[in-house]
Amino acid sequence: MKNSFDELLRRFCDLECDRFLFLTTLLEWKEIPFDVLSGGGKHILVSTRGSKPFLQDHCRKILVAHYDRVPGSPGANDNSAAVFMLLKHIDLLIKADYSHNTLILFTDKEELLEGNSIHDQGAWQLAELWPDSYRDKDLFIVLDMCGIGDTLIWGRTAGKLPGINLSRVNYIYESLKDLLHRYSRREDMDINDLCSDDLGFLLQGLTALQISLLPWKEAQEWKKNTPSQLPGKKIETVENIKKSIRSLPASWQINHSPEDKVGTLDLKSFQIMESFLRDLSRYQIPLP
Repeated sequence: MKNSFDELLRRFCDLECDRFLFLTTLLEWKEIPFDVLSGGGKHILVSTRGSKPFLQDHCRKILVAHYDRVPGSPGANDNSAAVFMLLKHIDLLIKADYSHNTLILFTDKEELLEGNSIHDQGAWQLAELWPDSYRDKDLFIVLDMCGIGDTLIWGRTAGKLPGINLSRVNYIYESLKDLLHRYSRREDMDINDLCSDDLGFLLQGLTALQISLLPWKEAQEWKKNTPSQLPGKKIETVENIKKSIRSLPASWQINHSPEDKVGTLDLKSFQIMESFLRDLSRYQIPLP
């Protein structure tokens, strides 16, 4: 990370930082167009159109990172790293001389507190308001906890919950499978059973795939202990979500705590995600 980039990230992780104001001010300063969307919070949808128009017969890729954090936590890996990865990626998308069909979405109110319902999640409420004309065209690729590790892992686990139609999610996964495996040492790492914004989108009938990073050894251990199926619980409250989760890999055990600091992040993770996002921008997925 360059010094200026690193300093901005540190300021973003300051406990007193107004993250919404930080992001909107930065985008305005860079003259990047954006819209603030309602729906359970203040979500920021960034326009990234380059010199080429979007392909109308292909999916729109909506790259998502939540910018809120648990109170009292710097939120470096959860989820400032992914936010800054997307901020850097915006520059590539705007300058692209090819049709990338990609938008950036920074979401609010992802972190649910004790006693909250999934209906309190920003993504759930935002998805409820998502335009009907785009519901069958949009693929939400959710980046969460991408600042530590060298191995891409992904999660369709939320889609395995009762009442969610997996056919469209599976179609999108198959379309991206080769790219995903390129960043997971050619292994199937569909192992992330943590829920992020993907859960809210899926429960509202939208298509979502969650992506995270882990160190290789932790990813291998996490995969080894992956259950064959989820408990048949109704995922409605935070308490029920937590009951469905295994013990966390070491790199994630400081999440939601004062120890989730910038100093724990891995420079290599930023380099890997920059390369992955660049490759993803060139992937065109025909409408199913």
